[in-house]
Amino acid sequence: MNPIGSCYCPISFPSNVEPITLVNFSNINNATSATLNGTPALENFTAMVGNVAQTQSYTMTVKGNTDGNFTTYVDVYIDWNQNGILTDPGEAYFIGTIVNSTGLDAKQATATIVIPGTALTGNTRMRVTKKFGASALPCNNTGYGQAEDYTLNIQCAAGTISAQPSNISICNGGNGSISVTATGSFITYQWQLSTDNGTTYNNITDGATYTGTTTNTLIINGATGSFNGYRYRVVLNGPCTSNTISGIATLSISTPPSITSQPINASACAS
Repeated sequence: MNPIGSCYCPISFPSNVEPITLVNFSNINNATSATLNGTPALENFTAMVGNVAQTQSYTMTVKGNTDGNFTTYVDVYIDWNQNGILTDPGEAYFIGTIVNSTGLDAKQATATIVIPGTALTGNTRMRVTKKFGASALPCNNTGYGQAEDYTLNIQCAAGTISAQPSNISICNGGNGSISVTATGSFITYQWQLSTDNGTTYNNITDGATYTGTTTNTLIINGATGSFNGYRYRVVLNGPCTSNTISGIATLSISTPPSITSQPINASACAS
């Protein structure tokens, strides 16, 4: 693993420096000169730190001077595994194109970047590139354009529940499931059961009656009438999550209709 201060590959645009004029991402909002050849081919803004969290989404916005009615391509490279290389799979993002812009107008390239749940926490490098006619590789050495380097501080994300478990009704002897939707860094699930109207909850383990007890979906098999009124919840844990408890799902057992009185023969006298 390379620290953020380690050397990343150089990048150059020998034909002309056509500058990036704005990078907006997370808490980075950096406006720079629109003058052609007025700044280096690679600008070092690594003192600027953008704070992001694993699994979360952020909008990347870039502006730039195209030196006339030309199309430039904007790309971003982020060293998620902190190995000092910007060419690993999953580290490149095409943001879009900018056409015929002074760099000071409203034209911009915009895309959403999702921070991988597997991204290493701590500081790492982000390189933003803009190139005429084609995307620039992170170590580009041809053509017209510019690159800017920044630091991202990757933090683990606390587990959050976006869809709570819902009440469920199962026919006597039938099967069903209860689910929760959550996001967070390396979160774990543990379903719990209360048989005393919510006074106490105990962890459930996989077996004949329950499966998926440590996933986001609990499967209930062969529920009988004695399960009626059982209450279920799930507990989330993880590096940045400590005992986040979901809402309650209550199980109702439905009894199929049964015939309690059979029809009997009848006779009628003729009038």
